[in-house]
Amino acid sequence: MGTASSRSGFDPLGWYSAKLDSSPLITKGLTSAFVAGGGDVGCQWIVQRNKEGFVWEPARTGRFAFLGLCLIAPVSHHWYGFVMSKIPGSGALTIAKRVAFDQLFFAPLFIPTFVTSLKLLEGQSLSSAITQVKESFVSMYTSNLFLWVPAMAFNFAFTPAKYQVL
Repeated sequence: MGTASSRSGFDPLGWYSAKLDSSPLITKGLTSAFVAGGGDVGCQWIVQRNKEGFVWEPARTGRFAFLGLCLIAPVSHHWYGFVMSKIPGSGALTIAKRVAFDQLFFAPLFIPTFVTSLKLLEGQSLSSAITQVKESFVSMYTSNLFLWVPAMAFNFAFTPAKYQVL
């Protein structure tokens, strides 16, 4: 006996996987836009949960979705493709090398790029955005390490490469 999706003839995961193979940048871009935009809605709700009523800021969500589509997905797609090609394999040492390479070379460049892009989309001047990045880079990078080192170790260890940048 098959599953409901196989009986109906539609396999959503199979369809998505095929789209990652046939149009990886478009598929990852749309996925990243959805995840970044949805994540922002969730963050807005969490911040406002103790206030009376939820007031959604769609422009803010749009900025995050736009960055997911136009910055995060394409840059990450190419970066992680490069990392996987330069550090092949699947053992613990390989995973550690990938995480170290990612956090020592990619994160210090991508964090300021993302934050500056977000600030510019918010209407701030480039000089103001750069000043804010300079003032908060150490705390942003430190927070990044606490979150992304274990996340990327898990990702590199258990997630097939084509699904890693979504």
